[in-house]
Amino acid sequence: MTWIPSLVISIASYAFVVSLFRYRRLHAAQRRFKELRKRNVEIDPSAAQDISQTALLYDMPFISRLGAQVALFKTYGIPSIAALLIKTGELGNELSLSRRLTDTALLISSFVMCPLAGDPTQMKLSPKPDPRGCLALARMNWLHRQYHISNDDMLYTLSRFVLQPMETVEMLDWRPYSEEERECLFIMWQEIGRRMTIRNIPETLHELEAWSRGYEEEKMVPSKGSHQMAMLAIEHAQQRVPNISWLRTFIASVLISLLDERVRIAMMLPAQPKWVRTFVWLIFSIRAFVIKYLIFPRSKPAGYIVLDNPPSSWGPDGQKRLHNVVRRHIPWYYPVANDASPVSSIRKRIFGESPFKPGPEFKCEGYRIEELGPPRFEKFGHDEVFAEAEAMYGGSIDAPWAPHTIHCRISYARHLYSKVLRSTP
Repeated sequence: MTWIPSLVISIASYAFVVSLFRYRRLHAAQRRFKELRKRNVEIDPSAAQDISQTALLYDMPFISRLGAQVALFKTYGIPSIAALLIKTGELGNELSLSRRLTDTALLISSFVMCPLAGDPTQMKLSPKPDPRGCLALARMNWLHRQYHISNDDMLYTLSRFVLQPMETVEMLDWRPYSEEERECLFIMWQEIGRRMTIRNIPETLHELEAWSRGYEEEKMVPSKGSHQMAMLAIEHAQQRVPNISWLRTFIASVLISLLDERVRIAMMLPAQPKWVRTFVWLIFSIRAFVIKYLIFPRSKPAGYIVLDNPPSSWGPDGQKRLHNVVRRHIPWYYPVANDASPVSSIRKRIFGESPFKPGPEFKCEGYRIEELGPPRFEKFGHDEVFAEAEAMYGGSIDAPWAPHTIHCRISYARHLYSKVLRSTP
């Protein structure tokens, strides 16, 4: 048994080295934050966005996205928000709900991950900054203008997307957001809120927390609409696991256990046994330990979209279309070819064969940002979206992002010509 001390020392040394690498990006982000403060340089939204990416895309991407999903779920606890969503009639079945959630995830990921451009001097760079963030914000603004949404409901939704990921990460992940990351996340979302023309955004994170808490205390009361939206969201989550009664019941219990008591009561959902919350905490604590001490940090960003060279193809209309890189239960915008990948094979073995296959029904050819949203709006608002996006961007938006430009036509012609050459014997 003389090998046991050596094994213990090796494991401890490995865990120590992993933990050192785990904090390397965080320390670099903190140093950058402090250097800007020392030089009395204001941390602008672009710098704040860059610093925030450490937590969002590298250190805690999965739980940060889970927090964003919980944030969206919690907004259903406000009766006016739930009533508006039900009134649209666009969430009445699994297909329409899944498409809405997919489109929302793509839009939000685009303006959170892609640069918050707006400096005309950057338009001289080659290549120009990625305009997808501005396009996604402009499209979301256009969609919101089609409904009557109160400023306070918009502000509350914004507050949850700032606060909930930090709260969920602190509860479930291997480290919390640092003070620097918290402030930068607030600055980034504050700028996003301004571009969405949301008024009366608090000036500090603490003020936003206090406002959000007060709004919940005043407005979050039990309603049938909130219950209906909650059940739709829970049933949607249950579709992701095999159709086993006890498993789907357990998934519902886990989701409800993640909610604050006020939210649960407003949604008229049943109280869950304490052991469910304890079990969830235990599982995520084990996960946090493994990540912190046994797994080296990721080398590439993990997001809902791809930043560099995003996967795309030419659509039947001659325009470049982006592909979804996350294969959901209902595979909107997911290419057919990817469904035969090794990752898809593993997913099928774990969760079983999905009844929904990538294909034209789910727009396997891909998406364009200016078309995202409810199907009835798919062909509308494009000119307004590009005009607003270019105003945010600080310059013209060129191919392949701009539709039907001469550059786009030339690129498409080259694509067709290359296909002809490949098919020529």
